[in-house]
Amino acid sequence: MATFKLNVIEVSQIGSRKLNEPTYSPAYIGSGAGAGDIYYECGECSVRLAEDLQRDITDEIIKCPQCGALNETPAE
Repeated sequence: MATFKLNVIEVSQIGSRKLNEPTYSPAYIGSGAGAGDIYYECGECSVRLAEDLQRDITDEIIKCPQCGALNETPAE
């Protein structure tokens, strides 16, 4: 299992990237429990934003539903 704490950014850094504003956590869940081994955590409060992914989510901003921090996913 690979857990990644995402980098928190400011609103001015979003640019043209997709902004996902989920109302629940995790925002992303893989195709089946235990199907993947990639997990993302909020860089501010450590709440889980994605779990059981089989591949990375890239070039996207996920707003944490718990603390409101803007988390950037890895670039391609």
